[in-house]
Amino acid sequence: MRKLTFIITFWILTFSFISQSKGQMPTEMIRFTQQDLSGTARTLGVSNSNGALGGDFGAIHSNPASLAIYRKSEFMFSPGLAFYRTNANVLEDPNSFSLRESNSNIVVDNIGFVIASNLNNDPNKTFNIAIGYNRLARFNNAYEYSGLTPGSIGNRFTELAEGLEPNQLDQFYEGLAYETFAIGLEPDGLSYFSDFEDDDLVLKNGQFLSSGGVSEFNVAFASNFNNKLSIGIKMGVPFFNYEEEVLYTELDEEGISPYFKRLEFDQYLNTTGIGFHTNVGIVYSPSFPFRLGFTLQTPTWYSLNDDFDSRMLYDYVDDPDIFPAPPPQEVLSPDGRFSYKVNTPWVIRGQAGYLLGKNGFVSAQLEYLNYSNSSFRYENEFAAAERDVNRGIRDQLNSAINFSMGGELALDKFRARVGTSLRQNPTAETSSYDPGLSLGVGFRDDNFFMDMAYRWQRNDFLTQPYQRQDPSSSITNVDVSGNAQQVLLTFGFKLN
Repeated sequence: MRKLTFIITFWILTFSFISQSKGQMPTEMIRFTQQDLSGTARTLGVSNSNGALGGDFGAIHSNPASLAIYRKSEFMFSPGLAFYRTNANVLEDPNSFSLRESNSNIVVDNIGFVIASNLNNDPNKTFNIAIGYNRLARFNNAYEYSGLTPGSIGNRFTELAEGLEPNQLDQFYEGLAYETFAIGLEPDGLSYFSDFEDDDLVLKNGQFLSSGGVSEFNVAFASNFNNKLSIGIKMGVPFFNYEEEVLYTELDEEGISPYFKRLEFDQYLNTTGIGFHTNVGIVYSPSFPFRLGFTLQTPTWYSLNDDFDSRMLYDYVDDPDIFPAPPPQEVLSPDGRFSYKVNTPWVIRGQAGYLLGKNGFVSAQLEYLNYSNSSFRYENEFAAAERDVNRGIRDQLNSAINFSMGGELALDKFRARVGTSLRQNPTAETSSYDPGLSLGVGFRDDNFFMDMAYRWQRNDFLTQPYQRQDPSSSITNVDVSGNAQQVLLTFGFKLN
């Protein structure tokens, strides 16, 4: 049970760095559900809006029926660069200055192979197969903050320890605070104290680092009938990997405590697992210029493992009459592991496209999913915790509608593309949208093609380094404004 207690505490306290829901554990479902497919540079250049038009490997995830448009077999791969920038400042400290973080990494977002064939030698009836790899999500992020605000994480530790014997404290959280003397037990009863009162000003420094993503290996089949109706199915096996480090420090620059010097609290998490889902789609052309698409994506059924640990260091004035051991005191938690399952919600997509003859196209996609229909699954001994967490999902998460549109202009063998997107925040507290913009160019010959795309996506959120049980208690809010940028190249070869 101690492992599960830590998982709940750890998610509540550290995953707040990702969502605007201020760290409630149910919002972690957003990471398992929200996708940020780039695939190929052509699809990225039109903001993933080309599901009804197809002819590109990146569109198969949006609508597997788009695979039926192929008339030639192809092989392609898509390397690129991803950039991330964030600015963070502490809202309660008017003298807090914005701290900037940035990083970049090399990516490979797509490798694909398409086998195109005709049914009964009829060029108007196709049966095509696609096998490949797509990057569905990327978790790279980093930011840091510093500010002088009321209260201390020690107040949080004392709240959690209240009424418990020292040997009952969570060995990954408040138990570390007790072992390092960051909190102490009152002489009478089971109440605990820390160095600071709720309104004492304490300097807080924090750093957040995350990496990983969702990589999917997939196989798809699709058929086209007389250039009117296409039907397709895709089976995907996503591999989930998320790594996170949260580094938190407190300093008494105001000289409030006669004993306290410094507190460091570091937490580490690595989530890995594998899942499965299926997409079924159709594309219908009521008349030549128009194409309409519809996709139904099943939930992704994940089986996941969390590996985690914590570290705390407490430095104080060396006074043998007060502290039983000399400073500083540093304690490491044991290595923890927790296994569980996740079911994400169903996804519905509608697409539309209009062909501009040989001069290009315009396209759009609307996506609907209800995050409140997702769920965690624990072992039977944790059934009560499972009910609580899933109830929180229903209360705190809403449905979301995501929109994208784009277009391509063809000038002989050259292409120019533009796209835009809006991604809705599914938390109950806000219905805000994160906008995105993409641009692309390309060159297409009879047996070779090359595309390049650039995408900018905004990601702003509000977070807290730790929570308090009493809503009237002092809290620290960190305002993070960030953006993700990507440059992607696709090299492709037509094989027949």
